[in-house]
Amino acid sequence: MMDEATKSLLNVLFLFGFAAVFVGVWIRFLHTSSLNSGWTQLANQYHCKQPFKGTTARFQSAVLNGVSFTGLLVLGANNHGLFMEPIPPFRLFHKPLLIPWTELQIEPLSSFPFKRYLVLFKSQPDITMEVRRSTLDRLGP
Repeated sequence: MMDEATKSLLNVLFLFGFAAVFVGVWIRFLHTSSLNSGWTQLANQYHCKQPFKGTTARFQSAVLNGVSFTGLLVLGANNHGLFMEPIPPFRLFHKPLLIPWTELQIEPLSSFPFKRYLVLFKSQPDITMEVRRSTLDRLGP
């Protein structure tokens, strides 16, 4: 039979072990989503190094290369381009982006229940993004 000190020590070790596993899984998840979505490739070309100045909307959604960022994005727009950045808990491996309007091709899509835009990146033709029309229309350039 274990004494109270041993039980307490095992509980603390279990909690530290659980926290370590959780952090490791979280880091792996963020790294994988950055690679699979194309965010890493976009960041290599369009990393926004200065604080963004323009209209923004938090908790927005988009799908990049099939990876859903539902309610996880800050999207913004100004005369220079489209700004994208995940909300704080999801920023690891996801640098803020400012993509010039000249690099974007935006096409309307229809699908029930929401109308969407298909966003193509001219310099990264293998990466696509889908976003609600109301989201981009609200931001405007």
